[in-house]
Parts: sequence; C-alpha cells; structure tokens
Amino acid sequence: MKLSCRKYDCKEKERFCLLLFRQMSMYCDDPNSLLYFAYGAKGIRCDFDSAVDIGFLYTRDNVSEMNDPILARRNESGNFSSENCYFYDTTVTIEQLLNKVYGWES
Repeated sequence: MKLSCRKYDCKEKERFCLLLFRQMSMYCDDPNSLLYFAYGAKGIRCDFDSAVDIGFLYTRDNVSEMNDPILARRNESGNFSSENCYFYDTTVTIEQLLNKVYGWES
C-alpha cells in the first residue's frame, strides 16, 4: 500500500512534509484511524521523528518536480524510514521507476 500525496500541494515543501508526516503517524499509531489496520496493526511504524525528516526525502527525490507524487516503501512490510521510503511520480514509466529505485537498466 502506498500513500497518495494528491491532496497535498507538493510545491509547498514545509506544508507537504508536515501533512504527510501527520498522515503516516496517524496510520501507524492511532488505532482509530481508518487505515491503522494496514500499517500499525501489522507492526509497521513511522521511524521519522518530524516533518523535517520527510523533507530529506522530498529533496532527495525531487518531489517539487513531480506531477503526481506517491510515497512508497521498498520493503512493503518494513517501517516508514528514509532507507525504506521513496517518492515516485505516477506519470513516469515502470522502466524509469525501476531504474531510479534499484539502478536497473532496461
């Protein structure tokens, strides 16, 4: 399961990162959240300490240049962390994505 960022304006870095951090934390920590079953109930945790940590990913993955960013995890059963998470643009091809994430050449 990936976190859609469509409802957030990815051009406003601070707000984008804060809203995404809150969303992640809620899904992992709040049993009353609608998506807790998909994350927190499975033991998936948010290892980010603040929205500043999300800002690292934002800069690393050039989110401001994306049309439709999605936050994904390389290991879907792993925690939300800078090592496991990455943003990708849903408007790119699968070959471009695999090359970016895994360094695969087509």
